[in-house]
Amino acid sequence: MKWLSGVIDNVLYPVLFLDYLKSGVPALGRGATRAFAVVGLMAVLTLLSYRGLTVVGWVAICLGVFSLLPFFVMGLIALPRLRPARWLVIDLHNVDWNLYLNTLFWNLNYWDSISTLAGEVKNPDKTLPKALF
Repeated sequence: MKWLSGVIDNVLYPVLFLDYLKSGVPALGRGATRAFAVVGLMAVLTLLSYRGLTVVGWVAICLGVFSLLPFFVMGLIALPRLRPARWLVIDLHNVDWNLYLNTLFWNLNYWDSISTLAGEVKNPDKTLPKALF
């Protein structure tokens, strides 16, 4: 079931990516163009996975930097408006606990799957704890 969950979860990401792109490229919203884009994106991701963990790792680092860059810029812009006194205000009665726990479990998913990559890592006893930290 864990493997099936992972397959279904990972297949959603290219589709979500195209949903984001269709706001800038409306042709990706429907029809044959969208179908070709989905198949092409899946082919590129499959090729990257086939090439090995090193290539996937570098692509993941580049995508991570690219994804985090807007948050870094927006964080710098927001610095003058910070109000630390509001950070400790908690209203536990207005928390959507179902959404919170679902998001928490989804974000922590696959940490237990690191063992499947240990065979491709040099000195996993020392490298994997550093990477997880």
